[in-house]
Amino acid sequence: MVRLHLAAEAPPAVWFVAEGELDLETSAQVRARIDEHVDSGYATLVLDLSAITFVDSTGLRTVIEAQKTAQGRGLGFALVPGPPPVQRLFELTGTSDLFQEPPSIRA
Repeated sequence: MVRLHLAAEAPPAVWFVAEGELDLETSAQVRARIDEHVDSGYATLVLDLSAITFVDSTGLRTVIEAQKTAQGRGLGFALVPGPPPVQRLFELTGTSDLFQEPPSIRA
């Protein structure tokens, strides 16, 4: 189960917070919700994975596809990393460097 909600809609960015599991069962729901906002006039889409407890390869593909969709429409895409077990999948697959973090969380 996953819960995806808008944490902020302050131009130029829309910020999604995902909670729960991002996997085969939930990825389509997450993708559809993000796709609803791709053409909403925001310059950047932010996906916050800090409350995700599990991600599988389908979830990883969903994040990559969301980034490609955003960039294909000339938008920025930023990713708030998940907890260590979630980030492990990104690291093992060599995809962790594909994503930028939102400036507000950089030290």
